[in-house]
Amino acid sequence: MFAPLIALLGISNPVIISLIRICLLSGTVIIAYRAFIKPKEGIVWLLIITSFNVIGEVAKFPYFGNITLFHITLLFFIAGWLTKSIRESIPLLPRGIIFNLVLLFLMVTGISVLYSPNRNKAVVDFIRLCALVLLFITTTRLSYTKKDTDKFAKTLVALGLANAGLSYFQLITRKFIVSSARMGVIRRIPHFLRASGFFFDPNKFAGLMMFCFLMAFALLIYTQRKKLYSAILVLLGSTLLLTFSRSAWVGTFSGCVVILLFAKKPVKKIFVFLLVISIFFYTATQLPRVGVFMRHRVKSLFHPGSSSSSIVRKDMAISAVKIFLDHPMGIGWRGFPVAYHKYMLPGTPRVGLTGREHVIMESHSLPFTIIAEFGIAGVVLSFLLVFHVLKYIVTTFKTLKDDKLRAVFISLSGIWCAFLVRFCFYSDIFDNLFWIGFGLLITIGRASRKLVANSCR
Repeated sequence: MFAPLIALLGISNPVIISLIRICLLSGTVIIAYRAFIKPKEGIVWLLIITSFNVIGEVAKFPYFGNITLFHITLLFFIAGWLTKSIRESIPLLPRGIIFNLVLLFLMVTGISVLYSPNRNKAVVDFIRLCALVLLFITTTRLSYTKKDTDKFAKTLVALGLANAGLSYFQLITRKFIVSSARMGVIRRIPHFLRASGFFFDPNKFAGLMMFCFLMAFALLIYTQRKKLYSAILVLLGSTLLLTFSRSAWVGTFSGCVVILLFAKKPVKKIFVFLLVISIFFYTATQLPRVGVFMRHRVKSLFHPGSSSSSIVRKDMAISAVKIFLDHPMGIGWRGFPVAYHKYMLPGTPRVGLTGREHVIMESHSLPFTIIAEFGIAGVVLSFLLVFHVLKYIVTTFKTLKDDKLRAVFISLSGIWCAFLVRFCFYSDIFDNLFWIGFGLLITIGRASRKLVANSCR
């Protein structure tokens, strides 16, 4: 129990280990209890726990994987919401086209499990997806005030700063909490370490930094504390660069553009943003050692043939389309890894995304995963969901009056769009932050509308 954290502490005395486990278990009970009695506080705890990733592992099971503090807190968070809803006669399920489409997509996923060639994996992952959809629904049912919104925004920025500081400490001292990820050898320069925080995968850590960066960016644009948030953005942005995660770079850029589109004089601000980003990237590419890897990653964005991982991603997208043509209704949830070898293009690099020979978990592009595994129904539902969420964002923005609510709502809109773009290159539908952000986007938009309605009475 709590093996990763105990290993991190480097303690071998069994008595001390037992005391630490008792303290950690007590802390887990307290957090779970707080999430149960105060679901709004539970969201903050879920964000904090997500940022600590691997050290939140409580126990490990051979088939279902790790049981973490996030899972336990999520269970009590949902149970607390259900108890509150039943006690106060609040409808359990929300109404609206967005919720209906999410539930329809979940239903299509469940049906596809029945004919999936990878059924065991599909069943486990379907249970995980159901839990995250419950997280989304529960989050949307919370009643957020301006004070709650402010607390959430500050917590998120503080988490970003803490993780950025940790990453710099790890990169400078080369003392990593978890096994460090390395960039490959380029031009005979030794491996370069990637910022990863408490995560095994730097790409997952980059998703957290993207989330925090976009929140701080919106607060810079829509609040008065320009100098403070400018300094914060430099630290968060440089940490995001050092993850070398191209999908997070592109997603963050897209999210920033979306945030600026809602600002006053958007064209001018976008021009300034592009100028600052260009200078920032150019400076990074000129740094010793870091610059070589930075130029290589940037080049691969515009020239997919320049790196094996980009070639594999492109070939898997083509394979996904071929699977769709043979299976218009989809091959089934988690079926792509099984079918990929049959549809793999000749000449695809034998070693690509994982550094091992064809260890494929998904197509590394959510749109193409949906095309291959869910077919026509998945594509139609996805387009409808994206359309109605974007419509909700635009219509809600017109009702925003309070500066703080406006900043947080627009940041969450940019974050949601950033995840959509990122999912085109890094397919991680199980990202906790995406579902938390999606739920908060809905509930904070509703809070803003209530504030306007009350002011008109």
